[in-house]
Amino acid sequence: MNSDELLKVYEIESERLLIRSKISRNKEEGHEEGLEEGLKEGLKEGRKEGQIELAILLIETKYHKSGEWLKQCIPQQMKHFHELFVQNISYDDLKKAMAIDKD
Repeated sequence: MNSDELLKVYEIESERLLIRSKISRNKEEGHEEGLEEGLKEGLKEGRKEGQIELAILLIETKYHKSGEWLKQCIPQQMKHFHELFVQNISYDDLKKAMAIDKD
């Protein structure tokens, strides 16, 4: 093998190593971004579940009736829950008002 061929082989090998390095770095960055995004989604979902559990506890404490139906509510309904809850309304009126908010 002459020097030109050796130089070409060296260049090809250098490029191959550079590509491998970039692929590895991109995989690592992608993995880190994926973990970060997953953590954000998990926290968001956990907060939502926690708010529903708290709302259920509030209903069960105030009305001494089950609040499990809140688990079927959509986020839009839950936004109005606290406004409705602090009003002096009956359990049935609260359920009706929450059902109206679904539309």
